[in-house]
Amino acid sequence: VLTFAAAPGTGIDYEVHRLFSPSEKRRALVAAARQSYPHIFKEIRDESLVSGNWLKDGSFEIWTSTSALTNWTTTTSTLTQTSTAYYFKHGSYSAKLSTAAGNIKQSVTNYDDLKRLAGKNVTFTVQGWSDTASCLRIAIYDGTTYTYSSYHAGDSAWTKNTDPLEVQATIKTNPTLIQFIIYHDVAAGVSYVDDA
Repeated sequence: VLTFAAAPGTGIDYEVHRLFSPSEKRRALVAAARQSYPHIFKEIRDESLVSGNWLKDGSFEIWTSTSALTNWTTTTSTLTQTSTAYYFKHGSYSAKLSTAAGNIKQSVTNYDDLKRLAGKNVTFTVQGWSDTASCLRIAIYDGTTYTYSSYHAGDSAWTKNTDPLEVQATIKTNPTLIQFIIYHDVAAGVSYVDDA
């Protein structure tokens, strides 16, 4: 043990390191943090700087009423705003489709910027939940060709963040229409969608 050559001053803070230096301890903490990831971390979604999503309100958060989305058109199915725990992926709401076979879709009439996708290869993904097989799927339509995803398994579970419903298509250079469609094909089923 080393002693001070003279009495130390007052109001001075000291750190005592018996076995390891401060830099060795810091390296150990950094290594432990790397080894523990992702086991002790919680996923946090920050969408303040999202780029590449051409759909307006793909998270289904903007409603004119509890049965009408502001930027999407509903055909036949009953659309309901849902905020029940476990029936939305993130944000405050998801869109519930039920009662009748039908769809919700977004096209140039809902959001004019979609016309800029003409001639482009696009990917359309949706997080989905359905209690019925062959009920929930998505499609891209360019006025001539419908391109469909596979169906949700109908296992009353959300698709995984890493494995959403997905479809890719090349939109014609001069399309007569550009639509992104979410189908609910079985009237007796119930489907929830989020994160389009």
